[in-house]
Amino acid sequence: MLMAGRQMAPEAEHLFLLLWGAVVFSACSAPALNLRDAADRMAAFRRDQYRLAGREPRNPDTFLLRAATSVLALAGAGCALAGAAGVFDVDTGVLFTRQHDLGAAAPAVLAAGPLVLWSLWLPRRSPLRTAWATRRGAARALAVLFSLTLLGTATALALGRSTLAAFAAALTGVAALLVLLSLPRRIPVT
Repeated sequence: MLMAGRQMAPEAEHLFLLLWGAVVFSACSAPALNLRDAADRMAAFRRDQYRLAGREPRNPDTFLLRAATSVLALAGAGCALAGAAGVFDVDTGVLFTRQHDLGAAAPAVLAAGPLVLWSLWLPRRSPLRTAWATRRGAARALAVLFSLTLLGTATALALGRSTLAAFAAALTGVAALLVLLSLPRRIPVT
């Protein structure tokens, strides 16, 4: 009973949700996506602890660990989004209203998304192609997520929805960071 009998200010509640969600998401994404073999290292550490105690490890598989951290990472992301919407007083109707008109530049912005995406998939040692070549489901899903959010950013900008474009650009940045973190230490030849 941390706050027994006290009312928190609405801003404090949203700020708590934002920070809690960000911490939980960042702490649980590494083992959930097995970034830099985090889940495998945690499982190896647990097996070593059991052996040092003289017991046989119960479950050497990392499935339960990755499943639990996946659920917590999704819950953390949802809480962070809800907290950010409360802190910044985001009206969901604003996301889909037209704020700016790019005029003649709209087709150029719309064409820029696929061109940038093509330049990120084409080279043999590009991060997206390398993530696809790892043949791991999480890395491939992150590469596809990055591609879709990049196209969504270009589309939202071309349609004049700058708030939605900023949100898509933030998702693109997070997806890019996760793609780079999910790459293996040695890059496989494609």
